[in-house]
Amino acid sequence: MNIAELYALSSAQKIDKIHTCEKYYPLPFDNYIVFQPFSRQSKCFDFFNEVLSIIYPVLEKEGIKIVQCGGLNEKPFNFCYHTQGQTNWGQLQYLISKSKLVLTSDSISSHLAGHYNKFLVVLISNNFKECVSPYYGDKNKQIILEPDRTNKNPSFLLDEGPNKQINEILPETIAQSVLKLLNLSYTYPYKSLFFGGLFNQQ
Repeated sequence: MNIAELYALSSAQKIDKIHTCEKYYPLPFDNYIVFQPFSRQSKCFDFFNEVLSIIYPVLEKEGIKIVQCGGLNEKPFNFCYHTQGQTNWGQLQYLISKSKLVLTSDSISSHLAGHYNKFLVVLISNNFKECVSPYYGDKNKQIILEPDRTNKNPSFLLDEGPNKQINEILPETIAQSVLKLLNLSYTYPYKSLFFGGLFNQQ
């Protein structure tokens, strides 16, 4: 059961459409995807740099920019146009409403993408995807990625420590999902085998 349905059931209320109040945010381009990588600890994928390094050359060739959204103190990623800490709630809605696609961890951006029926790639980690995936939107326009659930359930923890389940999702799988939804053909001839604990340290 989706969490929206659970809330509705427990409060005896019907689920209605999301109410949004968009506020204009100026960008020097029109063709872009929204990238919001951060959420609670267990929901943060540690290898987005690898994802962006795969998709950036393809997007750049097509004139598609990557707009990173989020909080003021969040790490800026390479290959992105940075708006962290510069957008309010309404401006985030505006950016998503005008975007071609949203790439995000399990955050409010995924639900706004569903509301606007945008192409969406979202990473689910500490919960079942059936529970926390966007309630709205065309499911054919959404790719919901989660770790392999064959032999284990989600942790349901907001902090999983260094061995986060979300990091089991391969960067190339995320990248290929983005390019597939944008209908951009690209072959990545490599497969990730192992990421050590110090991989992201410069």
